[in-house]
Amino acid sequence: MIAERVGGLRVFSLLILVLACLSLSLAGCSTTERDETVNWSADRLYSEAKDEMNAGNW
Repeated sequence: MIAERVGGLRVFSLLILVLACLSLSLAGCSTTERDETVNWSADRLYSEAKDEMNAGNW
């Protein structure tokens, strides 16, 4: 009887651990920021990066 409780508790703990890891993994994959540079050309990316570097933002 006690062995059944310990086994059930172990399974429950493992289930909670798996659910917590799954939740953290999914939260890490979510994104809220929008990429402004997605449609920029290579020349514009280079120009913006060069301007930022010259301004000391590196």
